[in-house]
Amino acid sequence: MHFLTNLATQTKLFIVFGLLSLVAAIIAVTGIINAADFQVQVTGLRASAQALERSSRAQLDLAREQVATKNALLGDNVEDWAQVYDYSSQFYDFLSSPETYFTEEQGEQAWDEIGTLRDEYEAALDPIFVSTYETTYDPQAALLSAKEQADPIAAEMQARMTTFTNLYLYDIASQAEWIDETVQSNANTGRWAILILAGLLILAVFLTNQVSQPLHSLTSAIVAFQNNTYRPEMLAPFLQRRDELGQLAQAIDAMATSITESNRLKDRFLHSASRFIPEQYLEFLEKPAITEVNLGDHVSAEMAVMFSDLRGFTTVSEKMTPQENFDFIVTAHPSLGGL
Repeated sequence: MHFLTNLATQTKLFIVFGLLSLVAAIIAVTGIINAADFQVQVTGLRASAQALERSSRAQLDLAREQVATKNALLGDNVEDWAQVYDYSSQFYDFLSSPETYFTEEQGEQAWDEIGTLRDEYEAALDPIFVSTYETTYDPQAALLSAKEQADPIAAEMQARMTTFTNLYLYDIASQAEWIDETVQSNANTGRWAILILAGLLILAVFLTNQVSQPLHSLTSAIVAFQNNTYRPEMLAPFLQRRDELGQLAQAIDAMATSITESNRLKDRFLHSASRFIPEQYLEFLEKPAITEVNLGDHVSAEMAVMFSDLRGFTTVSEKMTPQENFDFIVTAHPSLGGL
């Protein structure tokens, strides 16, 4: 905060409120960016969860297809064959779903292997299914052939399906970890942002107080000057400031000093003039002060004038100097001493 000392008050306030606006803008932009990232991650997390659910269901459909196939081979009834068809169709829907596509090499390889194994699985069951139409069909032999030829292939498909499941789980875990780290990072960023904003707000309150307190003192000084109670020490704490308020305090103090000195000189002049211009003369002219008397002001009135003289004063005064004459008159007539 030391670098703010030599700056103008207006500049200080601009800097502080500019920093407040900048921090608020950074927080807002960061929040928008984080919200967009969260939306992307949540969308990916939802897609992975859906794909995981479809993969798990496909594994279950494959297992159910195997059970339904064995039941159909043993019982050879329409319902069992319908279940085989339904579970087989659902598994093929899974294979054709775009949600199961992976860009990872391991996922693509597992995908290709599942397709190949499915073809081998169908090829192993086709001769067994055809044998059910023969008159010499033996259910036990057909079931044994299915276990020996098709079940190992189905087990391989289940293993590849597990690879998909693990990939989905890993993807979900990675995204959840990223979200957790981002939340922690945003929380830390938010704490720092709150601390910075609080610091800037405190600084803004401090600078505002630096403006409001001098203004209050300046106003009080002006009011005191109007009431003739102004004292120079009222503005002493602000005269050393280098900003606009310091300049204003110096100007007000200089103005008050100048006006006070002018009033003192005016009062001295009026006091001195009153010794030569009697108040009765001003009352006679109907003027409140000597400063109101203009050249040519007069009042017409009837009055009596008395002239008096001192016996032998002319002869005596001719032998005196002007100063001796004045001292003689003052001594002889003390009432004239005010002259």
